[in-house]
Amino acid sequence: MLFDMSKIVDAPLDTVYYGYKYNKDGFHSGRSFPLKTAHDLMKYVNNWYDKCPEIRITDIDDMLCLHIKDGKIIYPTEKEIRECNLED
Repeated sequence: MLFDMSKIVDAPLDTVYYGYKYNKDGFHSGRSFPLKTAHDLMKYVNNWYDKCPEIRITDIDDMLCLHIKDGKIIYPTEKEIRECNLED
């Protein structure tokens, strides 16, 4: 499990997100159903991060929000995450 679901509050998100599962050849099977809550989003990631070589989460405008390749988060980077946490 990539994310600890016990700490996720199932609240509506400020936007809708979509997941894309990529195969080993670099192709995806189309976007997921709308991921409208934090629980939906983390459940999608936990269900697929170790079954697909690559998954991407985008917002409703198709902007990349999370990129996982070979089971590792590559976007946002650890530095970007730390910088966001410092601003809170």
